[in-house]
Amino acid sequence: MKKSSYALSFLLFFITVAFLKAEFWNNYIDSYSVGKQPVAFIYDDKNQKINIFCAGYDANFNGTKDDEDESPSWWQASLLGQNDPDGKFIEEPYLVREFEFGSFQFPFRPGYEYPYIYYGSFNEIETYNIGNGEKISNNLPKISCVALTVHKDLLLISHRPSFTEPGFVYVFDLIKNQFIDTLKAGVNVQKAIFYQNNKIIVLNEGDFGAANSSVQIFKNIGEKYQLEKTILTGDVSNHITIVNDILIITNNNSHDLTLIDLNNNEIIKKIKLLTAGFSGPRESVYSTKLNQIITSTYNSVVYIHNFEGDLIESIETEANPEGLLLIESPVPLLFVANEFKKDTYEPNSSFQIFSHKTQSKVDFSNVNSEVSFNPSLNLIEIRNINFQNENLLVQIFNSLGELIHQEQHLNNNEFNIDLAKINPANGYYFLIIKNHYKSYSFPFVLAK
Repeated sequence: MKKSSYALSFLLFFITVAFLKAEFWNNYIDSYSVGKQPVAFIYDDKNQKINIFCAGYDANFNGTKDDEDESPSWWQASLLGQNDPDGKFIEEPYLVREFEFGSFQFPFRPGYEYPYIYYGSFNEIETYNIGNGEKISNNLPKISCVALTVHKDLLLISHRPSFTEPGFVYVFDLIKNQFIDTLKAGVNVQKAIFYQNNKIIVLNEGDFGAANSSVQIFKNIGEKYQLEKTILTGDVSNHITIVNDILIITNNNSHDLTLIDLNNNEIIKKIKLLTAGFSGPRESVYSTKLNQIITSTYNSVVYIHNFEGDLIESIETEANPEGLLLIESPVPLLFVANEFKKDTYEPNSSFQIFSHKTQSKVDFSNVNSEVSFNPSLNLIEIRNINFQNENLLVQIFNSLGELIHQEQHLNNNEFNIDLAKINPANGYYFLIIKNHYKSYSFPFVLAK
């Protein structure tokens, strides 16, 4: 028999991986119809209402509302008790209001502090009551903005003159009704957020393909903010969130997450995602209850990692998701805004809900799974996977997130993958083994 030409074996060569009984994002609840291109959620915890914002649709991008077009819209759904007899977690969504056609910026980044929502509409900032959707008159400055953040009496206005020029972040006092500072941002500013009451962090997308995305950290000195540090983050950084003292940045075109420790303003981790091309990651949320980073992507998958960068699980969605909302108590609920239909940029009109529960169908307690490489036979050998006679899907992805091999195994806990039939090139790969409820990831390297 011809021997394999692969010199380097599995990274997990004869490693035993023990899976304890765990809770999984395996309980798909329902899909709900709303307006075209749902992009963002806001949770009103005072009234226990989910607010869904949809970008609408301009079919031929002419800025005029034609017959097939749709205005941006705002929908609400009341959160139900988790003992609802019908097994539902929300009531049916209803339309709150429509906005002026073409008024939503992309991505949609409104500001919110109960009871007011602030969003940039063309060259002005509009204010709405989150309880009833009523528009509130204001004396806010007439200025275009790509994102707004509000905290107590201060409003951060992210202003982008163009996609190729440096932008600005204006600090506006809502009580005094005046600007108190102007921060010079980078190219294609995306959003500014507050940190520890005395710092402002600004996310800049940079130039597409130039890998010059950045965050700027400004510190309050006296009455003004001074630039403390600028950190390069990746290519097309388009979302930012803070977990305790860790900054999580979602990078669309470099297909990764950047984690920064804000105690010393240093990058501590890069987490690579299984996406490629224009299917990259969009937004991330963090579960403190589960210690998980949850990321939406345009390949119709939501990926779940721990802080060490391990892929814990993946959730297949019915379309390409943008915005995420996580409600942690009592049972974690994940809301996914599916903006575009799969494999297209055609508008979708739905969002999904997933809950995080223990599944009695699959018991992973005391499981020992062996995944190894047999160089003489050119095989990846999987033994004792013990999925309780569940049908399995086995996939291999390359480092670009491209699927290079897929096969199914029915009620079979021991099987081989013949690499001679795949003939992969040298490189870094991910082996994914999953059923309907759970996904495991095994990284490996091949070298000839």
